[in-house]
Amino acid sequence: MKGAVIGASTVLVVLVIAGVCFVSFKGHGGKAEGEMSTSVRSIKSFCQPLDYRETCERALEATAGNATSTTDLTKAIFLATSDRIEQAVRESAVLNALKNDPRTSAALRDCEELLDYAIDDLKITFDRLGGFQMANFKTAVNDLRTWLSSALTYQETCLDGFENTTTDAADKMRRALNSSQELTENILAIVDEFSETLASLDLPGFHRRLLADNYRGVPSWMSGAKRRQLQASASPGAPGFKPDVTVAADGSGDFRTINEALARVPRKSAAAYVMYVKAGTYREYVSVPRNVTNLVVIGDGATRTVVTGSKSFTMNITTKDTATMEVIGNGFLMRGVGVENTAGARNHQAVALRVQSDLSAFYECRFDGYQDTLYTHTSRQYYRDCVVTGTIDFIFGNAAARRGGRPAARSSTTAPSSRTRSSSPAPAGSRLSSGGRGRSTRARSTSSRRSAGSSTRRGGCRGSATSASTPATTPRWRTAGPAPT
Repeated sequence: MKGAVIGASTVLVVLVIAGVCFVSFKGHGGKAEGEMSTSVRSIKSFCQPLDYRETCERALEATAGNATSTTDLTKAIFLATSDRIEQAVRESAVLNALKNDPRTSAALRDCEELLDYAIDDLKITFDRLGGFQMANFKTAVNDLRTWLSSALTYQETCLDGFENTTTDAADKMRRALNSSQELTENILAIVDEFSETLASLDLPGFHRRLLADNYRGVPSWMSGAKRRQLQASASPGAPGFKPDVTVAADGSGDFRTINEALARVPRKSAAAYVMYVKAGTYREYVSVPRNVTNLVVIGDGATRTVVTGSKSFTMNITTKDTATMEVIGNGFLMRGVGVENTAGARNHQAVALRVQSDLSAFYECRFDGYQDTLYTHTSRQYYRDCVVTGTIDFIFGNAAARRGGRPAARSSTTAPSSRTRSSSPAPAGSRLSSGGRGRSTRARSTSSRRSAGSSTRRGGCRGSATSASTPATTPRWRTAGPAPT
């Protein structure tokens, strides 16, 4: 096998190799075990090394039928996990019809949306397991871990939405999601086992670096085309700059609002679609939907092109829904745009930007708020020369977010009045981290291996952070006293 590329083999077939490792973890044998059916023995062997063994066994006994191979059992655990989440979606719809509490209703609506995302990511993961060449192994495993971590995060966020609710819906949803969360973590363990097993085969080319992880601070997953889009040659006014659509609040473009332009953006585009947003203040809540992919938004500068909103947790909505701007569609890139939430320090959680877009990037942008300014929700994100201001948990989430900046870049921490107190070097390519307690969004979320896609957990951050070499300036709407609501 050495020297050959396993091109025709599927990952599910190769998982049989990993299955040998699972079997080696079996417990004591004996007469009772010998009397078990072959399928039951296979299920017990398959589930034995997993964190949630009993949950795995119950799920496979109900869905795997007479399956005995590692390949079939792997398929079955994916199907069982999706089925459990779909049951939770149905549960949330039923509960929502019975509840009159506004905050509970908001949380249940979020659950329906978030659990749909979780099901989609599980399906993408399952489809990706259909096959790929060994030359793409590292990229594929990183994809699998990202999607599975995202699926787990969406389930956790569903439960987070019940904060300060007064009904029993939270307990019911927690029970409904318990097995699906445990099964998702089990699948992450299977992917890890699979990765480690193939690594141990020491196949030629397996350990080569596909792309430098720290090429000028840029993550390996960022394509050359996207890197070029981050360069100055793509700026407004530069020769050859031809956006596909122009937004201008003064009426000099194709549309006056970003949302009007978004309605005309091609869906599921494989090519970049450039939206130029001219200088101005855009008082709107922007949502880039999941089917808008590879959108590039370019403004005239983070203090000149500004999207503003003022939603907060005090309006009986979830933290997720307070965002002035949310980005869901994959491959999103934004440059030279500011996003702010002006709800003020007294209104608790108030997100400026929420991102779940995979392989997204933000360059020379600014995000202003107080509590929960930047919500790096899920997936892989990159921030370069951006400014983030806030007071409490101003950067939080479960994304694998990376921060980059120029070699001389520094991070500054400021008090709520935005007066700089201290600064420290911020090397290019460092992780975008909250720097606080780093607690999980849910206490039961376990080891770092099960959170392979997570590096910006909610923490006790206070102040503002910037990876730009210029100092963080005070937002134009913020004064030394409480911000306007």
